[in-house]
Amino acid sequence: MSQKMNSSSIVSSHVEYEKQKICTRCILPESIPGIKFDANGVCNFCLNYDEKEKHKGKEDFEKLEARMIEVLREDPRKHPYDCICLYSGGKDSTYMLDQLVNKHKLRVLAFTFDNWFIPRETYENINRVAAKAECDYINFRPSWKLNKSMFQMGFNETSRLEETKRLAYLIGHACWPCFVQIAMHSIKFAVDKNIPNIVVGTTPGQIRQKKLDLTSKFGDLADVYKSMVVPMLKLLKLTKQKETLQALDMPFWSKLKVLRLKLIPFYENVHYNEEHVIKIVEEKFGWRRPGNVDSCSSNCQLNSLGIEVHKNNYGISPYVIPLARDVREGLVKREDALKTVGGKLNANLVNHIADKFDVELGV
Repeated sequence: MSQKMNSSSIVSSHVEYEKQKICTRCILPESIPGIKFDANGVCNFCLNYDEKEKHKGKEDFEKLEARMIEVLREDPRKHPYDCICLYSGGKDSTYMLDQLVNKHKLRVLAFTFDNWFIPRETYENINRVAAKAECDYINFRPSWKLNKSMFQMGFNETSRLEETKRLAYLIGHACWPCFVQIAMHSIKFAVDKNIPNIVVGTTPGQIRQKKLDLTSKFGDLADVYKSMVVPMLKLLKLTKQKETLQALDMPFWSKLKVLRLKLIPFYENVHYNEEHVIKIVEEKFGWRRPGNVDSCSSNCQLNSLGIEVHKNNYGISPYVIPLARDVREGLVKREDALKTVGGKLNANLVNHIADKFDVELGV
């Protein structure tokens, strides 16, 4: 069954998000570890952001984007592609793929990870984009046995280790094991095919879900492996999932090659505007948001179960923390973020997927 969090820094809460005190500037509620509010109801995370963190302007992003493209184009004679683009079929990754291929004319291999819960409408979007984008495309779907084992770790076993508790809270019970699989399978493919760069379309808020201070962010692939993948390997070893552990891990010589790979967070270098992104992908590719996904996802059904488990455990959606950061940076409007995390879930869909992973729902 889904685990309740018990930790000195992360506390289980069944108080609904809407009934909690919420920062008047971002969308963080009072249940966030370490949060405090000033007399105006503004949280300390917003105040620290104003005091310590540099706001990027248009010229800053132009320089960052130019530098990113220089890195991606470095010494193309040695590699068959400039980069792997982690392409989910959602709005953000569709815009990212379009920019890399059509604006910057890079040699891109689009890589889609299928977690077994990608709806038909998402694949219709993918097929429309793939038909228009001048790049090669690969779809990877793990065996159901491997996939189920990984997600059961996220839904049922995270309370065993402090570091996995934190990852489940900050990233999500569904999203963390999904990210681990995406990372490991794309890294293995990059090593095997001698591709030097992996480009990811996480928003600035998502890449800062590393520690409870909400400012520390994931760095290069070595950091992602150490901070996100290794805890999963420890959990698999602890629960004696030998077959899954062997399928996920890499030999030592491959790990050495990983040190030469670069992880490029696209939206750390290109200004993100949700309205602009949606407008471009709809007009250019005929992209449409699937009707059978939750309000926080534009490509995945499994996300709905992840949100339900998170709300059961902590009283909030796993998207509250990353969206709060995006609101703070002016990338998403506060009212839109509140509407997104307050969206209704399809109970039949949630229960159907919960049965697939032997997850017991309820308070």
